Amino acid sequence: MILHRFCSKEEFEAYQRGEVLVNETNHSLHRGNASTSIGFCFFVEDPDEAIHVLSGIVDLDYCITVEVGEEDVMQSRGRYGNRQLNAVEIRQEYCTTNYDNKRFRLVDATTKFSTYAPNHRDLKKMFPFLFV
Repeated sequence: MILHRFCSKEEFEAYQRGEVLVNETNHSLHRGNASTSIGFCFFVEDPDEAIHVLSGIVDLDYCITVEVGEEDVMQSRGRYGNRQLNAVEIRQEYCTTNYDNKRFRLVDATTKFSTYAPNHRDLKKMFPFLFV
């Protein structure tokens, strides 16, 4: 299956080096019923569309497109604000607690979204009171 992920420059470089990236964050503990994801989140939508609901909550240095077997990800869901529709919606996503460039084979990587909005990590530094 083909999936996409927005990520930081540091994460992408570690992925390219062949490191196994690990993230065991249970997003339901931080976002309540807003998410069933654990670890890294990937999406199936066209990145040109997904950027509108993910900007501000992800790092946008790179958008990677990977090919991965369905056995290596878990289907999950997340609640996102859609500024274009001025609404909240539930979106299907896929998650994994670890990934690498062997199981998640790189199809494409782009930096074209990197100037679209501030990165999540930068927003946390600028407005820490919003991320309690």
